[in-house]
This record gives sequence, C-alpha cells and structure tokens, in this order.
Amino acid sequence: MNETDYYLAYAPVKIQWMTILGINLGTIVITLLFLILPSLVVSKIAPVRAIQFK
Repeated sequence: MNETDYYLAYAPVKIQWMTILGINLGTIVITLLFLILPSLVVSKIAPVRAIQFK
C-alpha cells in the first residue's frame, strides 16, 4: 500500500477462525439438506404409478 495515499503503512486484518468455520459448516449443512430432501421425496415415488395414464 502506498502510505501517502492511504495514510497507513499496512492494512490491519484480524482473521476470526471460528466465524469462518461456522460459515463453512452452515453452508455444508444447508447444501446437504437441499440435496438430500429432494432425493427422499423422489425415492418415495413408485415408478409403476408414475407411468400409468388415467
């Protein structure tokens, strides 16, 4: 960083690992739910009944 432009010699950054871990775990849980729930619904459909024309 150019100190004359930003008035700082460095950019202070604090990484909070628990926050990053929580966001990643939450994303994984939500993604798995959105993948597993439709699979459970589709697995309950009987192919023979779905193909029948009434």
